[in-house]
Order: sequence, then structure tokens, then C-alpha cells
Amino acid sequence: MSTRLVLLLMPLILLGCAKPPPPSASGAELFDYYCTKCHGEGALGKTFFGYPSLLDKDLPPELIAHVIKRGSAERGNKHQHRDEMPAFAMLSDKQVKRLTDYLIKLRQERLSKASTAP
Repeated sequence: MSTRLVLLLMPLILLGCAKPPPPSASGAELFDYYCTKCHGEGALGKTFFGYPSLLDKDLPPELIAHVIKRGSAERGNKHQHRDEMPAFAMLSDKQVKRLTDYLIKLRQERLSKASTAP
């Protein structure tokens, strides 16, 4: 019976054991590891669950980096299920810069596609 329990729990155990990306990881790799769970593929958000798109607002890089590093405690926002983002203080300044640059690039690509759409 204990073997059966271990086999049933193995997928859950393995999911929790994912190694964080290396310090040299790209912005996309950092986003995939730290952000997609809440903000979804391509940063479009999971608004049904209260996680906003990260591409809707044109925010300055300094603010994006600040929120990544220190989190956000935006009370009373329109996303009633999730009203704050955790801090990712464990990320180095270089990692935060790569992640910020990646988010800006995603937003620019989205705007570019929207302007060329018929």
C-alpha cells in the first residue's frame, strides 16, 4: 500500500522539485519559471482568476523592475481575487533587468501585431 501511495504522490513531488533557472537565464526563461503560473503564457494574464495581463499598460522600466523586486500591494484594484504580487527579491539586478526587457519586448510585439492587423 505504501508503494501505491508513493506512486500516486510522485507527480506532485516532482512538480515541486523544478530547479530555478540559472543566474544567466534569459528574460523568457525567467518569465516561464517565475511568472507564467499567474500571468499565463505570453503575459496575457489569467484575468478570470484575478491575474492581470502584463501587456495592457505602458509602464516605465523602473516601475516594472520595482514591482518584480519588491512586489505590489495594490489594494482596491479591479482584480478582486489577487490584489498583490509577491516580491522576487531573490532575483539579481541583472535578472530583473532581463525580465523587464523581456516584458517590454512582449508588449512592443503585441502592439506591432495589432497595428499591422487588417
